[in-house]
Amino acid sequence: MVDTHLAFRECFARIDKEFLQKAEDESLDDGTTAAVVLIRGNRLITANIGDSRAVVSIRGQALDIIEEQTPGRADERKRIEEQGGWVNEERELQLSKLHCMDLSDPEIQQRAERVVKWMTIYRVNGELAVSRAIGDIDYKGEALSRYEYWAFPEGHDRMFRGDLVISVPECQEIEITPEFDFLILACDGLWDTIKSKEAVKYVADRLSQGYSAKQASQSLANLAIRSGSSDNVSVVIVLLNTEQLPRDINAFSRE
Repeated sequence: MVDTHLAFRECFARIDKEFLQKAEDESLDDGTTAAVVLIRGNRLITANIGDSRAVVSIRGQALDIIEEQTPGRADERKRIEEQGGWVNEERELQLSKLHCMDLSDPEIQQRAERVVKWMTIYRVNGELAVSRAIGDIDYKGEALSRYEYWAFPEGHDRMFRGDLVISVPECQEIEITPEFDFLILACDGLWDTIKSKEAVKYVADRLSQGYSAKQASQSLANLAIRSGSSDNVSVVIVLLNTEQLPRDINAFSRE
């Protein structure tokens, strides 16, 4: 049988290598997180890097099935520091989200107080808020030493001993049971404004109204934008309850 975890790691490494070459050739500094799910029989296998998230609804209750990789996580911080990097901690009041909110909508008005709050953000070398990613060439290999703008902490030897941001995914595997309703895969543009349990309830309500998975994902992404998300928002919903599949497939085919 194929070692799925190894296949994921090799795939992520290949994509990262190819994109880093493109970044080198075209002077790009872009990067991306990734959350991938493979369903094999009754097994649900995930692979993720960065702060995208996968959430399963189990009888209407939200379960986060991957752990986000941020510089604030103790093991990630330790790895970064061992390679010569450092992690800065910032406290930020999310007032800017107010300017992006659709405050004419009563539903959004009720959400405003929950969304606008103090947040603690951890950044690699004071810059990047994720510790694993595809791309982000400035935090990998020889580019680390070429970057001219690092604000080195006092006493730092100005040497790096390895990649600060890596593309190695963390893999998880769980059994799908009849209690599983659906899966939500989304980037941090959604989770910055909507909690996992809120997303699950919102999607469940839309599915009960006859929405397809595609329609529910579009509606959830739109809610995040109206709630003040200033980041890009990508959402995928996968139905796991077979009783919902025929309705969803029919609805999708009519769009």
